[in-house]
Amino acid sequence: MARGVRSSPLYQCEEDYEVFFLILRKTMEKYPFIIHSYCLMTTHFHMLITTLQIEIWIVMGYLMQNYAMYFNRKYGTKGHVFDSRYVSRLIEDERYFLEVSRYIHLNPVRAFMVQNPLDYPYSSYRSFFSRQKNQLLDIRELLSYFEGNQTEGYRIFVEAAVSHEEEEKMIQKDMGEDDRELP
Repeated sequence: MARGVRSSPLYQCEEDYEVFFLILRKTMEKYPFIIHSYCLMTTHFHMLITTLQIEIWIVMGYLMQNYAMYFNRKYGTKGHVFDSRYVSRLIEDERYFLEVSRYIHLNPVRAFMVQNPLDYPYSSYRSFFSRQKNQLLDIRELLSYFEGNQTEGYRIFVEAAVSHEEEEKMIQKDMGEDDRELP
């Protein structure tokens, strides 16, 4: 997760989201890694990734530096675009892996931006149900935890009415987030 400086918007228009995705693709080409899920909020972004041969600080540094240069050039600003270093946690078990993905996909719902995570356009959630392949995303590992109709199993897992408050609090603590923050 990375947040805009003083929680200011990282994305001010549709083009900003599109450029972020272009820079993300360029980053993946230069330093290969796997994205399992992502969500670009107004003031921050989340990604669940697996690095391959390159350390995460190199991947995130390249991504954030290139987006910051674009942002400053476009808006005529100078200095920091991101509040601080990105926040990352090593995920070592499959339950936490699934919970983090759910947390990422429900972020716009918890921020009252949409009622259904499928309605948020800057999240990977839609890609789990689309026939059109998302070139940035590899959903195979997440779906492998579900039997039968894997995409339906994942949808039920994410959208289940059952509260997962304890897991969400643990993830919020890990990410340094407060769910009362407005987008």
